[in-house]
Amino acid sequence: LAALDAKAALAGWLAGFVFWSAVPLGGLLLLLMTRVIPGGWRDEIAPVSEMLTMILPLVVLAVLPVLIGSQMLYPWTAEPAAQGFRGVYLSVWFFSLRSVLFLAGAIVLGFLTAMRPAWSLPLGAGGLIAFTLFDAVIAVDWLMSLEPQFHSSGFGLYVISIQASIALMTVVIVRLIADPANVRPPLLGALMLTALLLWEYFVFMQYFIIWSENLPKQVAWFKERDAGPWSAAEVAFCLLDLGPTFLLFFPAIRRSRRCLLALAAAVLVAKAIEIAWLVFPATRASFAVSLVAAILALLGLGLLSIGFFGWIARSSRA
Repeated sequence: LAALDAKAALAGWLAGFVFWSAVPLGGLLLLLMTRVIPGGWRDEIAPVSEMLTMILPLVVLAVLPVLIGSQMLYPWTAEPAAQGFRGVYLSVWFFSLRSVLFLAGAIVLGFLTAMRPAWSLPLGAGGLIAFTLFDAVIAVDWLMSLEPQFHSSGFGLYVISIQASIALMTVVIVRLIADPANVRPPLLGALMLTALLLWEYFVFMQYFIIWSENLPKQVAWFKERDAGPWSAAEVAFCLLDLGPTFLLFFPAIRRSRRCLLALAAAVLVAKAIEIAWLVFPATRASFAVSLVAAILALLGLGLLSIGFFGWIARSSRA
């Protein structure tokens, strides 16, 4: 694919990577929350979240194509070198260093949280603060800086809500399939509803503030994604998110394992479309090549993760 269109292939890899990396990164966020917030929900999601964080070392390898090809994806790399702090911050080497240090810190934090139960509360509290701050910075690096003219102070939290939703839906699917006899569907359904409402708040508030203040460059970012095929993609992921949100208000739906599996799968499809909606219009590369690359990246990284996850699960039982 890179031989056909290197930029489009890399854009597809970025979209697939962002979706896939949300599973262990969001899993770490959920794990840290279980260490701080008491309740029965801990038993439902903590074990799977802990195993998801073990996939984080693979994320370091998977980000390498993005870092190596950053000059093809990010237009700010072609701008004249600035002076002072701006010149250092907007440099390819520091962009790469931020990503590597963030992922290395996430690996260490996940390992300590899983292996040092006595440190759970301080690691959870301090880790949540640090993770949120640095993950928001990386979200700007990986996604928002694809279009340097667009600025939104809420973009990082918006991306974190996507990561949390992807990770939680993955946890729900794993729990319902792997251990259906010991799962509490109403609790999982309530967690799903909470994650979706959080995402809806962040995505709407960002749109509402930008649109109501009529900020030209920021409004143009939304208008570009509200035209042509991207308008259909926007409608699709909104319906696949809002539909499950509405259905999860009904207790009968929250008690049904089959319904929860179907709704979790629908949300994961919605997030894949949403990430493509964020990446592809910004890169303006061949849609066909980007789409094929994204699908192949998702399949490859997904199968690799399933194998790695299965090995971790077998090792923990042994």
